[in-house]
Amino acid sequence: MSEPPSEYEKRIVLFVDFLGFKEHVHRTLIDAEHISRVSDAMKLLGEIGDMYIGFESKKVSQFSDCLVVSYKINEESAVFWLVDAIATQLITLAYQGFLVRGAITVGQLFHTNEQVFGPALVSAYELESKAAVVPRVLIDSSVYKAARTGKSWQNTADQEEEYVKSFIVTDADGRDYIDYVSWKAVVESVGHEPDLHPGYLASIKNLIECGLTHSDPKVAGRYVWLQRQLRAAIEQVKNLPIDHPYRVENPNNCAVVESLDDLEELAEKIDISILPTWIQ
Repeated sequence: MSEPPSEYEKRIVLFVDFLGFKEHVHRTLIDAEHISRVSDAMKLLGEIGDMYIGFESKKVSQFSDCLVVSYKINEESAVFWLVDAIATQLITLAYQGFLVRGAITVGQLFHTNEQVFGPALVSAYELESKAAVVPRVLIDSSVYKAARTGKSWQNTADQEEEYVKSFIVTDADGRDYIDYVSWKAVVESVGHEPDLHPGYLASIKNLIECGLTHSDPKVAGRYVWLQRQLRAAIEQVKNLPIDHPYRVENPNNCAVVESLDDLEELAEKIDISILPTWIQ
């Protein structure tokens, strides 16, 4: 067993928590099977980073609905594998009816099997709690620099950064986040089977529909953001030319996606004036 650090280490840090966790817990009181679903969802988050490569410096701390994962900055391609793993788990969780919010940053951290604290955790927590707002995982700009310096031996620094950014989009507030709805993110970057995408979007639609009818207008308003991601994904398929290779080869998939309700009418009924202006 390795000795615990005697000082802060420079680490890549992920902080996430479940959205609507209180309601999930309440549901377990009336639906015993939901206990195992919540447990499985939390295990999925805890397995981030284990799917492809096991970094020796990886540490995981989980408490209630929150999770912290960190790696030493010098692990090869640690940023890429972490972002890839998060994107994969975000999709899997959404399939299962769970959404999370979080942030990734780089900085000084003390992280053992028993304890985690430090400036990097404070920064990640503040990004998650004050800036993320909606169900998205933000990427601090320091993460891209870490990707470049901790690149794989076969990639240039530019290539490594581009591979990381293949999962990322910039939102209306200028912040970068991990995309988990669009075709590019789900199929091209994460590698899900194309035939599964229509069903995945249907699952996202059901989550949004439930969220938009929430009794708390602030909660309902946050789902307007996700509804816009769904609408864009549907429009992308609708706008494919009739002779586009994907439409020609997958007419049934296209038909299913095009038939999905984008929930625009329901979203228009939500009062979003209490939300940040960039969502309005």
